Amino acid sequence: MVHLVVSRSVTREPEGILWAMAAQPVMTAEEWFEGMRHAAPPTRDDVTILWDGRRLDSREAVMEWLAEIEVKRAQEAAATTDG
Repeated sequence: MVHLVVSRSVTREPEGILWAMAAQPVMTAEEWFEGMRHAAPPTRDDVTILWDGRRLDSREAVMEWLAEIEVKRAQEAAATTDG
């Protein structure tokens, strides 16, 4: 499986700001987990912060978030098969 990282770059144009999206392949989740296995714990500013302000600063927080995503995906899949 190949994961994509989407990053935003800003280009200033006379009429305002233009956001450009770029995607590039990165390592698999398994490769990332192996690389992070011996890493130091994240600092307070080293964690993902979700749109709702939640911080993914522990294994439990990440697992809870992933469970929420799985539920949403299942609901979306059910909605597409029903309609």
